[in-house]
Amino acid sequence: LFPTSPKIDFAYPDDSSPASDRNVQITVDWKAKGPASEDDTDDLIMFALPHHQEDVADSMTEHCIPTFHGPSCLVEGKTWSLVEDISTPVSYTAGRPPEADIVPQLAKALQQDIHYRLSDNMMLGAADTYFSGKILARLGRIIAIASELKTLAEGSVNSIRPLYDDDVEDNVLAASIKAAGSVNLPSDADIDKAVRMLAKGVEIWLSTDAEATYVYDRSWGGFVNCGCTYKGKGERGHCKNKFPDCPALSDVNEDFGNGFYNDHHFHYGYNVYSAAVVAKHDPVWAAENFD
Repeated sequence: LFPTSPKIDFAYPDDSSPASDRNVQITVDWKAKGPASEDDTDDLIMFALPHHQEDVADSMTEHCIPTFHGPSCLVEGKTWSLVEDISTPVSYTAGRPPEADIVPQLAKALQQDIHYRLSDNMMLGAADTYFSGKILARLGRIIAIASELKTLAEGSVNSIRPLYDDDVEDNVLAASIKAAGSVNLPSDADIDKAVRMLAKGVEIWLSTDAEATYVYDRSWGGFVNCGCTYKGKGERGHCKNKFPDCPALSDVNEDFGNGFYNDHHFHYGYNVYSAAVVAKHDPVWAAENFD
């Protein structure tokens, strides 16, 4: 048996669910088929990564192999039922605040980094999906760090505590707050300007105006990039191809295999993170670009 056209269904909790008990029920139907007759009772065998295994423990075998993520084990079953806990809000901060003695170095770097400019070709969408995503996420992270330090500088131990893990000591919070309040940080205007640039950088990839536009693959039902045959030097270049001339759909090495469904989780993850940073700072933009 082998998967043919897997289908994933998500069942989200409704608004009446308690905030402390909000789970998404995920059903993966592998649509397994094989040469045997329809009456065959054989089950599909698939490897499950460590973060899947608790949910499929009843169907998991003892055959496991080591991977970078930990042991990956074979699971029997044509469908998987997974649960994802979404009761904890997504945070833009780590579990602990920046250490007090590191804050001056962060502040010094931010004075330059907050003015980071997206290149001309980036603003045209004339780039590959991997490095363009990293560049957008870099600016998003700069904005997030600047915002966190300003929040520390303007806060108190009691107001800051909800941002971090419960086991962070008061004296650690107090030291980070004092350090952030003692350095020069980017102004609100500087941060807003960076947010505006990031928004434009995200928008070009969300629209059909990008020179390396995204397209819908009707054969496999996926979202892939057309690719860019880059002409020019440095950031002054542009894509000399246009859809339907899509190099990423014919060359597995173009865009690190984006057109062949390689690495989408982090190519697109960079874009999702960048859009989330803009949305945090501009809820109106978030509502306008929600779809």
